[in-house]
Amino acid sequence: MAQSFKLLFLILILLLSGCFENKNTSDKNRLSIFVASSAKEMITEIADDFKKDKYIQIDIYSTSSGKGYSQLIHGFKYDLYFSADSEYPQKVYEKGLSEKPQTYAIGLLALYSKNPELIKIGILALENDEVVKIAIGNPKLAPYGKLGVEFLKNSNLYYKIESKLILGANISQAVQFVDTGAVEIGIVAISLLKDKPQNQYMKLDTKFYKPMKQNFVVTKYGKTKKLTQEFVEYMKLTK
Repeated sequence: MAQSFKLLFLILILLLSGCFENKNTSDKNRLSIFVASSAKEMITEIADDFKKDKYIQIDIYSTSSGKGYSQLIHGFKYDLYFSADSEYPQKVYEKGLSEKPQTYAIGLLALYSKNPELIKIGILALENDEVVKIAIGNPKLAPYGKLGVEFLKNSNLYYKIESKLILGANISQAVQFVDTGAVEIGIVAISLLKDKPQNQYMKLDTKFYKPMKQNFVVTKYGKTKKLTQEFVEYMKLTK
């Protein structure tokens, strides 16, 4: 009886050891990445190429930079945090939650509409009576929304068209508003329009806004992982 008990106890210890070992192995071979919606496609493509022929898992989460920041500082264990701006990564760093921020892209604005005639008119189309609703990202959460407001104010259009503005929770949603016909036109990230017909968008003049440095950080959760550093190096080589 005593021998049977010892045998069962030994088997239980071995099973539990195996579970912990698998968990640790899984953690070493898994990346959790937050990326702002404006850069989701780019980072996803890099991640897909990076993980080819590797036994790893990469989980990508995407919404506005502000929401991702809130998640991170409240305990969500992202290994990498890619923002649409430089401000949120700097805040993460100053809170002692990451290594120093690094730049991975430069953010530019575009005017986008399914109606090419509005694009021909340019930014004056925003005042057109035909345009009832204009999509931008929520400036409180989405850096591209904040940048859009900066553009409108510097071009003396903001107070003329403020009542037309429809705020997306993130810049991808602002693009979706245009895509679905919910709004006639939008001020969005040009990085989200590379697959759109060229007559449906135009780059906005940077004399009315300052292009954004889009920064990322390796968080305190990811800095001890060899896989995190390998991904960062791969990304730098493929940009």
